[in-house]
Amino acid sequence: MRILLVLLCVFTAFAGCTKSASVKTLPTADTRFNLMTERLDTSDIFHYMVIKPDYFQLDFPSFFIGVEKARKKVVGEPTFGTCPDPSAPCLKTGSDKYNDKPDVARWIERLFGHGWDLTKDFKSHLPTHAASYDGQAGNAKLIYNVYGTQCAHKETAPPYTNYDLYNQGWSFILSLKKQLRDKIESEQATHVFFFSMGWNTPQWEALANFTAFYNHIKTKAEQEGYFGNSFRPVVVCMTWPSFWPDKRGLIGSASDYPTMVDDADELGASIANLIVQDVIGSIKKEQQAMGKDPISIVLVGHSLGALLVTRAADSGYLVTDNPAKIDLVVGLEGAFSAKRFLNKNQAWHLWFFPEIVEHSYYTSSQYDWATDGPSKFFNKYYIGAYRTFAAVESGTMKEDLSLPKKGWILPKDKFNTTTLEKNGIPITGLPVCNKVTLVDASKITFRNVPGTGGGAHSDIYSPEMGAFIWEAVKKCTIDTP
Repeated sequence: MRILLVLLCVFTAFAGCTKSASVKTLPTADTRFNLMTERLDTSDIFHYMVIKPDYFQLDFPSFFIGVEKARKKVVGEPTFGTCPDPSAPCLKTGSDKYNDKPDVARWIERLFGHGWDLTKDFKSHLPTHAASYDGQAGNAKLIYNVYGTQCAHKETAPPYTNYDLYNQGWSFILSLKKQLRDKIESEQATHVFFFSMGWNTPQWEALANFTAFYNHIKTKAEQEGYFGNSFRPVVVCMTWPSFWPDKRGLIGSASDYPTMVDDADELGASIANLIVQDVIGSIKKEQQAMGKDPISIVLVGHSLGALLVTRAADSGYLVTDNPAKIDLVVGLEGAFSAKRFLNKNQAWHLWFFPEIVEHSYYTSSQYDWATDGPSKFFNKYYIGAYRTFAAVESGTMKEDLSLPKKGWILPKDKFNTTTLEKNGIPITGLPVCNKVTLVDASKITFRNVPGTGGGAHSDIYSPEMGAFIWEAVKKCTIDTP
């Protein structure tokens, strides 16, 4: 349930920046930066890239997109319906694909704050900044920034106006297609990855995690002789405001979680979906139309990031009438219900259009109590909980009143299962089919990472996990029959 009327009062001051002047006279970038931060009510926790773009170096060909959340009356919001203007920020809940799913269309609109007044969300998610990396250290290039030039550069910013920032951000995402196409051509890329992290992840931590994923996958591909040959990846990664910056104490630390679940769904259906389909997917379809070998699209997310990328994978028809195929989805310790893959009578079901996704894998661990603990305590079955893996593996499940009927089970004809060895490689090989595959990663996900909670929930940035992701990429997109 969405948490209502939460007031986030975050005031951010940056050393070396002058104080905000009046709205009518903003002579420097410093004052615009402060004013935009204050006006949007955002925190440097989620736009630190703007302050120090050279501080984080993604040393691989990539694009980074920073998403934040601001009041709709300040920045705007998407519309819904048939969406006749392809350039306008609109989600196609009125398209033919949703005619026989009216409950789904209504749920999506309510997710964005439309419908019942009691569930109305007064904020929108929108891209506020982005950077491009050519793979060389020190070559970060800001390509989009609603805050103007950062303090360190002391350059003159244009006068402040009341921008329609949601519309502007949507247009920027669409314009990213040309830049990504150019990078794919210059790198002769074979794969495009989309990375997203989950709950309680500040921007700098997410960027470090993206780097760990890439480097571990690359190392394994190099060892096997694929890197630079049949595997030449480009990465698109996205950060989002995955917690309330001002939460305090034990209760406060978990108070934002229900809102973050909704936010992951919202972002997956909108901004991430637009990136995956109208940018990456559109390029793939162009390549197919020209008879070229198309890029493979791989989505990777952790925890609520797994929900976000899964929602993006299944929501293609919200932004295009002809979605591109998603070759692979990898959800690491996914923090959402397995019922989302099964009960099509519920609007929040995740697999309405399974034909869009070719392969999907979701890990769990006996040592991850962030997913397994709540699953047992609330008698739920998270997709990233070992309890769910065990229930599918055995083919039985204890009576569960929260499921559609007593004695209902997670059937094996809906899921595959496999178990990883200590090196991250599946014991019996990696199943490949259109089912959802549940992966027991207990032998590689068992440590409590310093500074994190939930047992081994965040123990996913290891060389062994990189080996597993690489094995999935190789099996599903390179060594396919």
